[in-house]
Amino acid sequence: MQPTAAASGSRTVVGFRLSLFHIHVSLQRLWLTSIVGHRSTPQTIHTMKPYRDTDGDSGVLAYEYGDDWISVQFKHGGTYTYRSARIGASHLATMKRLADAGDGLNAYINTNPDVKKGYDPR
Repeated sequence: MQPTAAASGSRTVVGFRLSLFHIHVSLQRLWLTSIVGHRSTPQTIHTMKPYRDTDGDSGVLAYEYGDDWISVQFKHGGTYTYRSARIGASHLATMKRLADAGDGLNAYINTNPDVKKGYDPR
């Protein structure tokens, strides 16, 4: 039995709606990735420490770090990971110290070109 034109049209509409649903889900995943951070971030946002921001003027929201990296989540939503192999051990140590102090991390990143552009691109 051949489907009628109306039935055929209904299937097309249903298929179109399913396609829009899949596009919507894909866009949500991209949006969540941009909030949580780059796929290369070693841990998720749930393990990040809130940045104290003692002066109330920082663009940093949270951070976390390991032996050779630090991830910084900014208030605009992006999370960037900086590794000692790219920015150097001295910069990394300073960033960790500033993060724990809750003051100066955002300014340090913005005033040091090697650090500002030295985040992990993955």
